[in-house]
Amino acid sequence: MNRSNPRGRLQSFLFCMVPSIVILALQNGAVVFGSQIYVVWMLFKADKGNMADFGQQFSQGLTSTGFLMGVSLLYSAVGIVIFVLWYQTMKKQDAVLPDSGDAVRAADRDSLRRYPLLLYAGIALFAVSAQYICEYLVTVLSKMEPEWLTWLEELMQSFNAAEGGADVLLVIAYTVFFGPLCEELCFRGLTFNLCRRVMPPFAANVVQALLFGGMHANPLQSIYAFAFGYLLGQIYIETDNLMITILAHIAFNGLGMCFERYIVVGTTPMTFFSILFIALLAAYLGYLLILKAQQMKDEAAAV
Repeated sequence: MNRSNPRGRLQSFLFCMVPSIVILALQNGAVVFGSQIYVVWMLFKADKGNMADFGQQFSQGLTSTGFLMGVSLLYSAVGIVIFVLWYQTMKKQDAVLPDSGDAVRAADRDSLRRYPLLLYAGIALFAVSAQYICEYLVTVLSKMEPEWLTWLEELMQSFNAAEGGADVLLVIAYTVFFGPLCEELCFRGLTFNLCRRVMPPFAANVVQALLFGGMHANPLQSIYAFAFGYLLGQIYIETDNLMITILAHIAFNGLGMCFERYIVVGTTPMTFFSILFIALLAAYLGYLLILKAQQMKDEAAAV
């Protein structure tokens, strides 16, 4: 790319937004497609003598956990296919990354096999501490803007209202597996690397984190998603290993589903800041463990 061409740089920068546009289009497309399927199903199921309740039942169905998770799984599954193919094409063309091969490099997987205990310990420590840091952000921001917390609680009711095993499985499948994989491919895998063509890594990381935060529907979610996305981007910068950020994102979401209610933020200034300091220190330690595992893999590969 010709860096002296401002127009070319602007076009390249705007192209960095395409993965985010794709994921938004997939989300809306999945909602429209799912709504059409649902209305047909409702027409067959509805009591023909009581059509007055049809509209209410249809509206309730569109906000049910099963429907929301179903369309989320649909868009994320399609997104994974698109983003994997795109990511693979970028590598084969040697456009962003120095090597070519599978969508997730054998070298990425190799680092998971060579030093699993060190790497997984780092990922677990990072994920737990990141949960604390995000919870602290929510606590502080909700004191400043109570309405944001109300919106977030209303949004999260759809996750907590899962009825029966099928709904629970849908929530787990999307939140812990399909969602993180789709988002990592979109933002750390594609958006960051596209941005890195036209700006320094730090700026590219900020842009992808802003876009990642912006795709979340609630101001509180957007802010802590930006912070988490930036941390994941920093890990990707240092390791150039998308598998690590995928696993960290999966661990973060899984821990959030299972243990969020047990996170303690402290009720006095002393405990509040002490726990926050410990969380920040633990996040940095987890980050160092991840980098150490990657460094040991690289050194072993160079021998």
